[in-house]
Amino acid sequence: MYTLTCAQRLDEALRLLGEGGFDALLLDLSLPDSSGIQTVDIVRANFPLIPIVVLTGNDDETVSLEAVSRGAQDYLVKGQTDPKTLLRSLHYAMERKKNEEAVIGVNERLEQEVFARTAELREANERLKREILEKASAEAALTKRQAALESIYAIETSFSVSLETTYDQTVVTVANILGVPYAVAGEIEKRRVKVVSQFLNGTITRARHVSIASHPCGIVFRDKKICQFSGDLKAMFPEQMGMQSEKFESYVCVPILNKENEIKGMICGMDVRQRTFEESEVHLIEIFARYIGHELEHVAMEEQLRSANEMNLLGRLASGVAHEVRNPLNGILAISEALFQDLGNNPEYLPYLEHIKSQVHRLSALMNDLLDLGKPILQIELKQQSLEGIVRNVIESFKQFSRYKHRDVELVLNASIEGQYVRANIIKMQQVFFNLLENACDHSPENSKIILEVAEPEDRFAVLRVVDRGNGVMPEVLSKVFEPFFTTRKGGTGLGLSIVKHIVEIHGGAIFLSNNTDAPGLTVEIRLPLAMEPVEVGDKLP
Repeated sequence: MYTLTCAQRLDEALRLLGEGGFDALLLDLSLPDSSGIQTVDIVRANFPLIPIVVLTGNDDETVSLEAVSRGAQDYLVKGQTDPKTLLRSLHYAMERKKNEEAVIGVNERLEQEVFARTAELREANERLKREILEKASAEAALTKRQAALESIYAIETSFSVSLETTYDQTVVTVANILGVPYAVAGEIEKRRVKVVSQFLNGTITRARHVSIASHPCGIVFRDKKICQFSGDLKAMFPEQMGMQSEKFESYVCVPILNKENEIKGMICGMDVRQRTFEESEVHLIEIFARYIGHELEHVAMEEQLRSANEMNLLGRLASGVAHEVRNPLNGILAISEALFQDLGNNPEYLPYLEHIKSQVHRLSALMNDLLDLGKPILQIELKQQSLEGIVRNVIESFKQFSRYKHRDVELVLNASIEGQYVRANIIKMQQVFFNLLENACDHSPENSKIILEVAEPEDRFAVLRVVDRGNGVMPEVLSKVFEPFFTTRKGGTGLGLSIVKHIVEIHGGAIFLSNNTDAPGLTVEIRLPLAMEPVEVGDKLP
């Protein structure tokens, strides 16, 4: 049973279809407000799911087929259709529409399944790509790590490999495993980086110093941790990087630390392309940094043992020689004094007597120095002392008792000196600076100023400097000035600086000499460990 609803116009039919409840549409292509194939298009655009049977006013099969191709399910020719044919056509249209919808539904489900499966395959493919890249990256990292360990093993198992060779092998290997044209390894010396080994485009160079004040290494020195920079390094650090012929865009630096977490040097790499060095690459540099840190400690320990053995042997020898020579010297001096009295003012012998007398006094002073060199300082003799009190007492003593007491000696103190204390034997420490001030006067013009400076402390060490404006020391003899009996001054014993170094090292400190760069002269720098515990009143200087 069918219910038939009629509409005279297309707009009315569209309104009725909008109200719903219709199973099929018998569509005349000759309506007052629409005619031809466009009528099918309008209905399909508004109601794509309604089955359509087209009524045409003629038997033009071309129009009918066009209507079916546009979405109609069947067509009938007016005047050539009986009720039975009409019902069969409507039934066919509805069934065909259902089949079309079923096919569409199946296709949509297939499309969804295909889409889902495609997405799964795409995700699996991306995951496989990531796994391949991760595996390749892991293999590359493992290869680099193996190269680093093999390099260290080769260094460690080689006989008579110097520390300089170790640095050379380090920078070459670091440059290779990072794939960079530039790698450098250096040591910290008084807030400057001494370039021990520099590898640039296949060539190794060394022996220059870099100020860390305006260099990226300064950040590593300050923070004692790894740092990276990416960008135009010449623009970022113009004062230091401006001298580089290459335009470096990436920088990585790893500090070399000792067991006390004190920075002793650094290993750096630079690249001409912008990049962020991977964690595995930085870790490889850390392996070399730890190895070199261990080697530096080993070398320092050997040097300390060698120095201690030499000083112990030299001390015993010096004490023995001084005691054995002192008695004959006293006899010679007594005889010369007696001869001088007997001969009176005889001009013939007077020069010889004066020469004997001066040489005996010189040898006597040498024996006193030898005794000082061999005399140990016990730790119990080290008391907590104010650094300001030490240097002020030195200046006062120098102005009273030095043969250069008329010279201009300036005391320069940093703002924080009031809170700086050291454990020291006050007499020995005054001897150190008294000796250094007299040395500075010996080697400086008469009208030049000598400076005794207490600088800002560094890494829990007090820093003191004696600066003169003399001619400095020739670079080739700088390393020998602390050796016993080495002197460049006529009439000197060559023991003064040896005694100074001995005293400073017994106090746990270190002493350095360097020629001035901004003006003529020499700077002697002494570093003494600061005493952090509360000051006892009895230990203060008067």
